Amino acid sequence: MRTNPYWIPVRVFPGVFPSEFRVEIRAAGQSLNLLVDKGFVSVEGTPGPDGLPGRLMVDVLEKRRDQVLLALPGEPLGALGRLTVSTDVLQVA
Repeated sequence: MRTNPYWIPVRVFPGVFPSEFRVEIRAAGQSLNLLVDKGFVSVEGTPGPDGLPGRLMVDVLEKRRDQVLLALPGEPLGALGRLTVSTDVLQVA
C-alpha cells in the first residue's frame, strides 16, 4: 500500500471472487461500479447484499482548481477507469 494514499467514499458489496469487492462510487452526479481487489478498499465488517460504507484507494492524475481527475483501480463495469470529482470528496489517509 502507498504511504499517503488518497481515498474516496464508496458503498462496498461482495465481489464475484473471494479476493475482491464490488464498489459503487456516487460522485459528481455519476454512479460507477467497479470490481476491485480487497487491498484497495477500507471497510468495517463484511459487506452483504445491501453493502456497507467504505473507502476506495485512488490515484490522483491531475488537480484543477476544485476538481481532481482520478485513476480508479480494478475493472469498471461499463465505464472508463477514470473519474473527475470535486476536491471535497477526496480524503487523505
